[in-house]
Amino acid sequence: RLAQAGGHFVGVAQALVLQTMTPTSEKSMAEEYRNMRYLLEKHRALMESAGQYEFCLRWLGVKQAWLTRRSANFAKELLLLVLRYPMLTMRRLALALPNWGLNRAFSRFHGHRNAPRPQAVDRMGQAAAKLLPLDGGQESLARVTVGITCFNAAATIQRALDSALSQDWPNLEVLVVDDGSSDGSRELLAKAAAADTRIRVIAHTSNRGCAAARNTLVESASGDFLAFFDDDDVSSAHRVRLQHNRLLAYEREMGTQMVACYASGQRIYPNGYVVPIRAVGVDGEPPVGLAMADYLLSNRRRKGVFYGAGTPTCSLMARTVVFRGLGGFDAAMRRQEDVDFAVRLAFKGGHFIGIPEPVLSQYATGGGEKGANVEFESFLRLLNKNADYLRADGSYSYMRLWSEMRYRHFAGQDARAAWMLARLMLSFPLRTFRHFAGSASRRFIHERRMKSPSRG
Repeated sequence: RLAQAGGHFVGVAQALVLQTMTPTSEKSMAEEYRNMRYLLEKHRALMESAGQYEFCLRWLGVKQAWLTRRSANFAKELLLLVLRYPMLTMRRLALALPNWGLNRAFSRFHGHRNAPRPQAVDRMGQAAAKLLPLDGGQESLARVTVGITCFNAAATIQRALDSALSQDWPNLEVLVVDDGSSDGSRELLAKAAAADTRIRVIAHTSNRGCAAARNTLVESASGDFLAFFDDDDVSSAHRVRLQHNRLLAYEREMGTQMVACYASGQRIYPNGYVVPIRAVGVDGEPPVGLAMADYLLSNRRRKGVFYGAGTPTCSLMARTVVFRGLGGFDAAMRRQEDVDFAVRLAFKGGHFIGIPEPVLSQYATGGGEKGANVEFESFLRLLNKNADYLRADGSYSYMRLWSEMRYRHFAGQDARAAWMLARLMLSFPLRTFRHFAGSASRRFIHERRMKSPSRG
């Protein structure tokens, strides 16, 4: 499966492993045969496309007959292969017979298996000890980078750093990218890094935007996993551990590392209004592949799939190679770069999961780039990047009108928003009604609560 995904296979030249061989029972060989048959069937389409399936199936029978000493079956099966695939069979035999001969010789002289190890093997162990030093068990824990982007966050960066440093994951790096701050944030970061060696700071000479700062994190992270924290948010001490464990369990279950894991928690507004956040996949099936792309690009939902709070980067953790493999974030987008990343991951067959524990407190502090105009321009870029896909099912025109209607509404242009809604109802009546009915009432209540006086 790794090879089909374009994997590379390398090794080290030093002799570091002593593999002790034991005789294989008839039962074990039968199990080996069944597993190989299963492997061939699993990849049958690929094998048949290369014209190899029938040969490999028969070759498996030849090998099994040889190892189980069924000479008559071995001769019969081998003769059939030679007649049908003469050149391929002879080449395969030339490679295989030396190993088969060694296996038989091993079985014949197995009584010597308890002989003392040669000194060369002892030297091999000593060399391995020098090459692979241990440090109290830390090597067994994956390294996690907590990545924080910082821009003019002098008032909040310390709490973000404190929550990152409080994580109960021992093998931790806290990597901060200061994106051209001018409010003293950089000095605070330098002081924090001098006090704790787990902190590493990279400074941009000018403000390049959140996506570019996150790309610097992706490029520079030393961890096997990368968890994003925002410069004004707080995460509980076990967030990294819970997300890491959820990722590993899901990877083992599904056989893939193309997984993004999001945290549950709460969003806190300046007036004290608090909105619970349920992460994607925690109250239903996790979206996989196009199920997430369709939701993010055109609000199409699959039955039984739980989309939760979407794909905010501030709650995201994944393997570092996943971020690098997708080329990081689109630095041309001032907003919606997290949605764009998730769409690209979805088109690669990515899985989107979450943890149910409320471990993240996200503070809605606002800011210039969170304005309606920037949001609208960024979403248009997202639509245009995926225009061909959206046009294939007629969603592009609909989402273009819908995004402009939302922009007019958030910009306070209610008359224009009403006109855009009327156009939508005329052009896409059923879809608009479902979309509007499914979100308008909740959005109205949410906006009222956001704008209500402080709750003390």
